[in-house]
Amino acid sequence: MSQVLTNAEDKEAQEVEGFQWDMRGRIVIMDNGCNLVGRKLFTTYMGWNSFAVIAFDPGNVYVEDESLKGLDEFQLFPQATLGSGQAGTLYHCLDANYSTTLLPMENAWQKQKSTRQVIAKTPVSSVALDHIEGLPNIEWLLLDDRHDNVAILEHGNRALANTLLVQVRIPFRPTHHGQGDIAQISHWMARHGFRFYCFQNSAFHSHLPTERTLEKVQATELLSADALFVPTDERLAAMDVNQLTKLAFILHSVYKFYDLCYEIFTYIDAKKSESYLVAQGYVWPVDESHEFKMTCDYSPDIWG
Repeated sequence: MSQVLTNAEDKEAQEVEGFQWDMRGRIVIMDNGCNLVGRKLFTTYMGWNSFAVIAFDPGNVYVEDESLKGLDEFQLFPQATLGSGQAGTLYHCLDANYSTTLLPMENAWQKQKSTRQVIAKTPVSSVALDHIEGLPNIEWLLLDDRHDNVAILEHGNRALANTLLVQVRIPFRPTHHGQGDIAQISHWMARHGFRFYCFQNSAFHSHLPTERTLEKVQATELLSADALFVPTDERLAAMDVNQLTKLAFILHSVYKFYDLCYEIFTYIDAKKSESYLVAQGYVWPVDESHEFKMTCDYSPDIWG
C-alpha cells in the first residue's frame, strides 16, 4: 500500500482519519512545461511518496533548482518538450518562464511585454508520447499553453488510453501562433473517453488605464485557464479499484474536489463512499444516536 499524506506541514492534505486509501504503486505524472513542478507545494507533494513525475523543461528554467535535486521518483528533461517527435525551435524570451516552441504574437494588450521579448532561437528536441517506452501508464498529464498541445495529444493516442486526469492550459486570447483552443482540445478529449469538468487558475485582463494610479482595480476579460478533463462515466464504470483510488487521491489531495471523490468511490462500493464521507466530516456515522448531516465545501482554485 502506498504511503501517502505524511507531511505534517500541509495539514489540508493529511490523510483523513479512519480512511484507508489502499493504493498500489505510484501515480505516474507527465508534466510538460513544469506546471506542477513550479508550484510551491511540489516538494510537499513528492514527500508523500505517492507520485512519480516526469517533467519536460524546454526553457531550462528548473535545471539548476537545488530544491528539486535528490527527489525520489523525479526525472527532469531540460531543453525538451512533448510534441510530434520531430525537432523544433525554442524561442528564448527575456523571461525564461515564457520561452516557447510556438512563435510569440505581438499583442498590444499584453502586460509586461518586455519579459516576452524573444532574444534567441535554438533547436529543441520533441518527444512523442506514443514513442516513450517503459511506462505502464501515464495517469496524470499536465500541459501548459506554450507548445502545440493538439500535436502532443494526437501523438499520444496509445499512451493516454488509460490516463485518469488531463489538465490543459487554454488561451482564450492567444499569445502564440498555433496554440490549441478549447474546441480543439475538447474534441480530442471527447473522442478518447474524457469529459470537461471545470476551469481552474483563471487569468484575467483589465481594460482600465495602466498609466494612472487607480483607487481600485478590476479585471474581467478571461485570458486563460486550466481546463480539467476527467474520464467519462462509461470509463469510470470500467476502471479497476486501484485506478479509481488513484484518481480519487489526486482529486482529494491536490485539487480538494471532495464531492467528486465521493462519486468516484461509489464506483467501488457503497461502504467505501460512505466511509469517505464520514472521515471527511460530511456526515455522521450511521448509528442509532446520529442522523446524517451534510455540509458544503467548495474550493474554486488549486495551488494558490
